[in-house]
Formats: sequence, C-alpha cells, structure tokens
Amino acid sequence: AIAADIIVWGCRLLEREGELDMALHYLRLLVPVQSESPCRLLRGSSRLGAVHVRIVVDLRHLRRPREALAAAERALDEQAEVAGANRLALEAAVRRLAVP
Repeated sequence: AIAADIIVWGCRLLEREGELDMALHYLRLLVPVQSESPCRLLRGSSRLGAVHVRIVVDLRHLRRPREALAAAERALDEQAEVAGANRLALEAAVRRLAVP
C-alpha cells in the first residue's frame, strides 16, 4: 500500500505540472482490470474510488469526454469498493457527461 501511496502522490505532482497523460497512465496502473489480476496495487482498498475519480477528472481535462464517461460507468459497474463520496462524484460525472 505504500507503493500505491507514492504513485498517487506522484500523480498529483504530475497533474499540477500539467502532465495529465503521464498521470493518467500511472493511475490506471493502480486500478484492477480483472479480479484475478495479481499486479494491481489497490485491489480491495478504500482508496480505489478516489483513484477512479482522478482518472475521470483527468480525462475530462484532456477533453476526452467519451473515455471519461466510459471510465466512470466502468468504475460504478465493476467496483463494489467504490462507495460514499467517490461513488456520488462518479454518478455526478456520469450524469454530466451523458448529456448529448
């Protein structure tokens, strides 16, 4: 979990410097793609929801709304660990991005 914390802090610095593509790459490394994926750092963590929210926000800032919508929907569908304020933020993002 310490490695995941370091990656998240590094992503915050990259975002601050405007390196959103690079931050997005590292954030996606933290998200489990499949339940049997052994190399994902945050599987089962309560911080996983915050990482999903950061991915959606970075995609919106990169002007990639379709990808942001897909990422938010995937996070809500696949991740039971996403709860509380992060779930609300993702639901709000879906409502905002789903507008035609």
